[in-house]
Amino acid sequence: MTFRAFTWNVSSEQADFLFDLFNWILIIGAFAVFVGTIGAIKMGTARDFFADARLRDHERAISAANAAAADANERAATVEKEAQQLRAANLMLEKQIQPRRLSGEDSTKLEAGLSKMQHLPICIVSRFFDPEGTDFADDLANAFNKAEWPVVRQRNWTMSQRGVAIASLEGTNLPPELTKTLVGALAGAGVEATVTVISAANQNTTSPYFQPGLLYLLIGVKP
Repeated sequence: MTFRAFTWNVSSEQADFLFDLFNWILIIGAFAVFVGTIGAIKMGTARDFFADARLRDHERAISAANAAAADANERAATVEKEAQQLRAANLMLEKQIQPRRLSGEDSTKLEAGLSKMQHLPICIVSRFFDPEGTDFADDLANAFNKAEWPVVRQRNWTMSQRGVAIASLEGTNLPPELTKTLVGALAGAGVEATVTVISAANQNTTSPYFQPGLLYLLIGVKP
């Protein structure tokens, strides 16, 4: 006995065999789908794990790079600060080493300031054996002369005070406005000056034997 279905001519035994075969194929297919689904899920999980791991590695790399950049910036800032400090120290050292001189511009400024003041006799004094102070005192005396101040130049001071000072012998009263204006004129030319009084006890013991009633400009040791 045969059965015709979809143009197939099969016997009863062949139909049983094919039915079992297709059932097995269906079972195997279902198993394959199951295994494939499980595999896909597992591999998806694994892929996500590795993707997360790569992301974490990337984030760690970025964090390390940022930390390295911040450290480099900090070191650069430290180096720049040290360089600035070194430049400032070098400038200070150069200033200390360079002799005091009155530039042409500063001399013109001082002359202009002095021209506006009362032209009083002034004695500009520098120290014995001090060529740097002597040259500086000569520059100042030249500016006073150009401003038509009566200048007496002495080079025999025996004291060791530092800096520039406007001075008078004890008992000589200089108008405060005069000394203030003179200090300002000197400052305008870059010369820092103080105001001092020479003790009467040193009048005859300290060269150049300071005299009452005179205005002095003392050029001491370079600060």
